[in-house]
Amino acid sequence: VNHTVPPSTFARPAPPTTHIDSDAAMLAPATQKLRQLMNDHVGVLRDAEGLTHALNEMKTLQRAANGLAPFANMVLAAQFITLAALRREESRGGHYRSDFPRTNDTATHSRLCLADIETATQSLPASDPLAATAN
Repeated sequence: VNHTVPPSTFARPAPPTTHIDSDAAMLAPATQKLRQLMNDHVGVLRDAEGLTHALNEMKTLQRAANGLAPFANMVLAAQFITLAALRREESRGGHYRSDFPRTNDTATHSRLCLADIETATQSLPASDPLAATAN
């Protein structure tokens, strides 16, 4: 029997220890930047240059997240989506790669893990051709 919770039919879990509201307010500009990156470079119309630029920018956003759960998770999800899009060298469904306009005869599934994200972000080109024109 758990003696730390008073016997009641309405036992409630303890409130979270993180202060998500204050973190969200502090990271609002970074969250907006991530949304803009996803809209501009990882949307329906994509190409390798834009996807690579987005991954480069996400490296910076990941450092800015500093492990704060909601935003760090958003960046990580965006990195998975972006890397999967970069690796798919075809146009399929509602996503069009302007540098790979054709659809392959057979669809293939892809699997990514955290190590794939780390390897991909470490191997990105040092110079980002879109960075100069994005600002």
